[in-house]
Amino acid sequence: MSLQAVNKLVSLGYWNLLDLPEGFLKWKITGYPFSATKGG
Repeated sequence: MSLQAVNKLVSLGYWNLLDLPEGFLKWKITGYPFSATKGG
């Protein structure tokens, strides 16, 4: 799913993006920064 998101963002002009084959959980386990927001 992240590959689809990367492709969409590139088509919108974003760059320097990463595909995370292992998903967000791997991102957190690796210790990369993230922030959580509560949507309303």
